Amino acid sequence: MLSFCWQPLSGCVVGGVRRFTREGMAMAVQLQQVTHEVLTLDEVAAYLRLPKETVERQAMRGQLPARRIEDTWRFLKTAIDDWLRSQDSRLILLQQAGALRDDDSLAELRAAIYAQRGRTEVETEA
Repeated sequence: MLSFCWQPLSGCVVGGVRRFTREGMAMAVQLQQVTHEVLTLDEVAAYLRLPKETVERQAMRGQLPARRIEDTWRFLKTAIDDWLRSQDSRLILLQQAGALRDDDSLAELRAAIYAQRGRTEVETEA
């Protein structure tokens, strides 16, 4: 029967099966949780359902909690979740509207919407 023990995770292999002590199991679970909480750029983009380029741009601007390590980005899932919960929806709407300010087709689109509704953009008092 193959049997040996090691210290780092306080466990043993007995008969080819890894057996952990209670402390070793707790350490293994913690290690696994830490590994899964650190996300890559692709994983965050999928998690947020956004294009990878958008996530990278937001991270570079400091608008998304992230760390750049050489050529790669890393994100803590808990930090992303906290960031999502803390964002003021009014602020987000203003940022999105600001992104449209230089769009030349916006005036034409707005006029078409009001024409379809049969109203003017600015209500006049009768």
